[in-house]
Amino acid sequence: MSLRVPFRFVKNLAALGLSLLFVAWLVWREPQLFSKLLNALASLPYWLWTVVLTGLFASYALRGARVAFEFRAFPALTFFKSLQIIFLHNAAVNFLPFRSGELAFPFLLQRVAQVPLVRSVSSLLVLRFQDACVVLMLCLAFWPGLPTPLRLALALALILAALALHVWLRSSTSQARWTQWALMRQWQALREALRQGNPQAGWSWLITCANWSIKISVQALLYAHWLHTEWAAAVFATLSTEIAAFSPIQGVAGLGTFEASGALALQAQGVPWMAGLQAATQVHFIMLLNSLFWALIAMAIAALDPQKKDREANRQ
Repeated sequence: MSLRVPFRFVKNLAALGLSLLFVAWLVWREPQLFSKLLNALASLPYWLWTVVLTGLFASYALRGARVAFEFRAFPALTFFKSLQIIFLHNAAVNFLPFRSGELAFPFLLQRVAQVPLVRSVSSLLVLRFQDACVVLMLCLAFWPGLPTPLRLALALALILAALALHVWLRSSTSQARWTQWALMRQWQALREALRQGNPQAGWSWLITCANWSIKISVQALLYAHWLHTEWAAAVFATLSTEIAAFSPIQGVAGLGTFEASGALALQAQGVPWMAGLQAATQVHFIMLLNSLFWALIAMAIAALDPQKKDREANRQ
């Protein structure tokens, strides 16, 4: 009798092992790492803490506004409810490996506002497509050494891809004659699902651009402060960590991949490896701590919600 180990268990075990190996190597390489980390955080001036915390909250607020706008057809999903969902969803994405925290988004929407799973999942795909387009556009703007003609050509191709998706989803062209093919039926079903999640106006794109501009700027500001590096290098390091989050192999809470990608990007700009790695660790710690703080706030608010108590009483 053979014992079959679930693939998800193997992935999670690999993620945990990768994180532990990275932390062990980091402590061995830099025995005073944690004391240096705390000293670096304590040395941040008050004005910088104010800018960082305000900027990160503004990023959350913009994402909450995007969710409220996307699901405005559901009256139960107010801006504050959307903000709570963003807090919890962001923490799940940050702390669970392999982007598995994305599953929290449709679950929370269904629980809070009775949004159907098909609707929420399709919207999540479209919103993530928007995120990817904006991040890639920023990468093209700040990628060092990229020839200007190639930079412009790739940017134009990215814009055309976004427009093509929008036109395809909004097109009313019937393909009934192809429905006898199973693959085409699945393609049509996917198109109809994504059509539901396609934003009705350009506001969603504007909110996405504003969100990423603030989020990237906050992290780049920390890199620039600690390393005294140029703004473009700090932005490029931040973008590299965002792209690394989509890698197929990463540690729990992004430990290892975040720091390594940031340090590699900084090293390409002339920053020593260990200095870049330490700065990336400090930035990552602030992002995780901030994410955990707002998730705990959201959980506390949800626990005190009288409407939740009423719903549970009605179920009983």
